[in-house]
Amino acid sequence: MLTAVFAMMRHTLLQLPPAQQMAFYTLLLTTSSAKLSATSPSPPPKAPEHLLIVTDAMPGMLNGVVTRMSEIQHRLQAQGHKVSVLTPEGFPSLPLHFIYPGLRLTLPMGFSKRFQQLKPSRMVIMNEMTLGLGARFYALRHRLPYATAYTTNYCDVTTNYDWLQGVPKPWTDWMINTYLRWFHRRSDALLVNSNSSRNELLAQGYPARPMVTLGGAVDTERFHPSLRDESWLADCPRPFWLYVGRVSREKRLDEFLDLSLPGTKIVVGDGPDLERLQRQFGNHSVRFLGRVVNAQLAKVYASCDVFVFPSEFETLGRVLLEALASGLPVAAKPVRGPIDVIHNNTACGTVGVLSRNLQHAALEAWALVDPAATSSNPTEATLRRKTIARYAATYFGWQDYLPRFLYSVPRLKARPRCRVMKHFHWAWVTLQDVPLISRRWSRFLLRRWQTRWRIQARQFLPT
Repeated sequence: MLTAVFAMMRHTLLQLPPAQQMAFYTLLLTTSSAKLSATSPSPPPKAPEHLLIVTDAMPGMLNGVVTRMSEIQHRLQAQGHKVSVLTPEGFPSLPLHFIYPGLRLTLPMGFSKRFQQLKPSRMVIMNEMTLGLGARFYALRHRLPYATAYTTNYCDVTTNYDWLQGVPKPWTDWMINTYLRWFHRRSDALLVNSNSSRNELLAQGYPARPMVTLGGAVDTERFHPSLRDESWLADCPRPFWLYVGRVSREKRLDEFLDLSLPGTKIVVGDGPDLERLQRQFGNHSVRFLGRVVNAQLAKVYASCDVFVFPSEFETLGRVLLEALASGLPVAAKPVRGPIDVIHNNTACGTVGVLSRNLQHAALEAWALVDPAATSSNPTEATLRRKTIARYAATYFGWQDYLPRFLYSVPRLKARPRCRVMKHFHWAWVTLQDVPLISRRWSRFLLRRWQTRWRIQARQFLPT
């Protein structure tokens, strides 16, 4: 019936002169747009969220995870959100210094009480250690959605320590990857730092559906080329080669300090390998500044010439972003992390050099800002530094990172379950978490249980 009516209307319209047809279409479009604008309400403001970050990293530790968490907490609180960070403080722990200096095994006793006191609206687990295990089990026990983050490549870290030297690397990689896949496979969102990390996880069998690439962000107001001050380096020859980060074996600082580079090498950071490196390389061409934070760190960044990054195990490399924001070209290897940060095909031109030959990369990066090599005009190097800083501000700003991070974490809304199944939920969680039991076998057991007791609980079958 309606088809016949519309066909008659169309036939009648086609009989009209072209001018009247155009007037009819104009009136129709004007009326529709006015009605749409009058009836479309403005989007309501988003309510403040309460985000819970669970991490096994102690406050004050010198690593990228702690630095990023503190920055996220500060910026979300400035936007009116509430952020709670659950750390090993207040939980019993055991020292594990034989595995990694400063590492402690946290026992998540009383996690349920702490969680119920906080009452968050979203939860993200930043580490795969024991406190993260406690948060994961609590969320599964109460059928709460949660997010996990992949921040460290443990397979590359374990190759640098003696207590695993006797174990073949394929075995350790298999054990680590099996545990990490088991840990992350039940999360509703897996947060990764870079596309390279995402591709590696997909190749290892991680599901693609809940994976979210966050990227990186840097405070371009705190790190800026205008803070350059070479007075504290007046007794050191140029150029100044800078490294910032944890001083440990997996960072491959020996490779950086062994390079035959002119000028002065500057190492900023603390860690278990600091004393050994000071004894081995403590001469006039290498300066160890120890731990430097806040405004003094930004001044050190801006006062140097090239940032050298020898590490190969990073998932992104936060210090790379801080160096770029300070106007320093980056010399690094073409591995995961640097290849996600350094893009020389943008409007800002070349901002770094990636090469397996780290000395070649460092010298090429110095040529980008060397006043003698760039131009006879001394301001050419200053303009180049500002261009590199503009690259960091354009592609790694916090204005895009914060909403992407916050709203990738699901809300803590309990999933429904039937009245009978709730009594067997502990057994069901255990069954699903045992890696040796396949999904097909768990489906078979559940269907047998349904057939025997005639309970329709199809929504609990794993997808």
